[in-house]
Amino acid sequence: MEQNEMTPEKSLKLMAEVINKSRKDLEKNSGTPLLFWGIVVAVTAMVVEFLLSKTGNQAWNYLWFAIPVVGGALSPVVLKKRTETRAKNFLGEVIGYIWLLYGVITFLLALIIVFAIPGLKPFLTLATVLLLGFATSLSGIILKSNIIVGSGIVVALGGVILLSMLDGAGTIALTIGLAAIIALIIPGIVLNLKSK
Repeated sequence: MEQNEMTPEKSLKLMAEVINKSRKDLEKNSGTPLLFWGIVVAVTAMVVEFLLSKTGNQAWNYLWFAIPVVGGALSPVVLKKRTETRAKNFLGEVIGYIWLLYGVITFLLALIIVFAIPGLKPFLTLATVLLLGFATSLSGIILKSNIIVGSGIVVALGGVILLSMLDGAGTIALTIGLAAIIALIIPGIVLNLKSK
């Protein structure tokens, strides 16, 4: 009787195959959450910019806090079909945790700065854009997608440059809206097209 021994080489090959299969499974419609959250952020940015330009009332900036509320309420409905048809895998969980941490850190940072240290408000947009670029690039590395990695880098560096060049109330909404399009919507479209 022939024994099928697992050599270190066979073991490494098997692990590489499992990881590649997980990555390919993850790529199928993995752009949908990016599209969803990108649209929520971009629409919020447009609404905030419109209301600020029409009224000049800075209180409209509190609408940014609607992103986790509206997104959190709608995501189970919008992403329900996607979660029902997908098996969990390690890479998917890692990417999910990256974005969960991004959301929690950004939300807590916004709460602290807006309500406890208002002098740091200009830092908030910069931190949000840098963290968004980092989370996008990290997701791209996990998915082995140069387009997504590049999108994250463009958002992080472009956001810093844009914020340094522009001044005024609309800068925040413009920067975050553009960042959402580049870091979330475009990679979401690319991933969904790639999976078809």
